[in-house]
Amino acid sequence: MVPLRVVAETLGCTVDWFDTNNTVLINPREDDGSEMSVFERLDQSGLFWNYETDSSEYLVWKDKYNTLAEASNPSNFDSWWVERPKDKSNLENQSLDCTIIMREFAKDDLAQVKDMFYTIYPTKVDEAYSLMMQTVTGEIWQTFYSEDSEWYPLYEAMPARSGTFGTYYLDDRQVEMYCNNTCTRLTIQISEEGYENPEEPRMLTEEEIEFYTEQAKNNYCLELWGLE
Repeated sequence: MVPLRVVAETLGCTVDWFDTNNTVLINPREDDGSEMSVFERLDQSGLFWNYETDSSEYLVWKDKYNTLAEASNPSNFDSWWVERPKDKSNLENQSLDCTIIMREFAKDDLAQVKDMFYTIYPTKVDEAYSLMMQTVTGEIWQTFYSEDSEWYPLYEAMPARSGTFGTYYLDDRQVEMYCNNTCTRLTIQISEEGYENPEEPRMLTEEEIEFYTEQAKNNYCLELWGLE
C-alpha cells in the first residue's frame, strides 16, 4: 500500500483533505507548475455556499444557513467566511489568493477554520493554528509594516492590533494573520504559493512588544469569545 498523497504529489497534483466531511480532493497543477487557487479548492469541498457580488466572490459555511439567500445576506455574517476580489489590479499584493475573515471564535468556528488549514498549510496545520490562536489572544507582536509603524507608537491614535504580519512561511506559503482592535475581526490573508513579501517589516523592540501585548489583552474581548 502506498499513501495517496505521496503518489498524487509525485505526479504533480495537489491533495486536500477535509476532515469535516471526510473528503479528499486531487487536482493537477497548471502547465507552469502553479497550483489551483486555494479559493477554488475550498469551493470544491462541498462545505460552502458560493455567491458573488460586483466586486468579490464569497464562500460561506453551508451548515450555518439553510438557503443561499440566507448565506448571501451580509447581515447574517456572524461567524466566518472566505472572500476573493474579482479585480486585484489595485491590490498591493498581486499574489493574493483569498482571505478568511472570522468574527466569532466559538469552538466549532475554530475547528472549521482549522479544517481549511489542511489545504493552506497541509503539513503545518497545528503550527498555523497555534499562530492563529496567538494572534487572536494578542501574543504575537514581532513586526509592523511601514504604514503601521507610523501610527502604532501613538496608541491613542490607533488601538493595538496583533498578528504575524507576514513574518512566517509554512509549506512555501506566507502566513499573514492579524486582528483589528477589540478582536472583533481576525483576517487571514492567503497568498499564492511561493509568494514572499518584498517589504521588510519594521522590527518591534521588546518594550513595544510588551506594551502592545498588554494593551491587546486589555482591549480584546476574549471573555466574550470564551477565550483566555
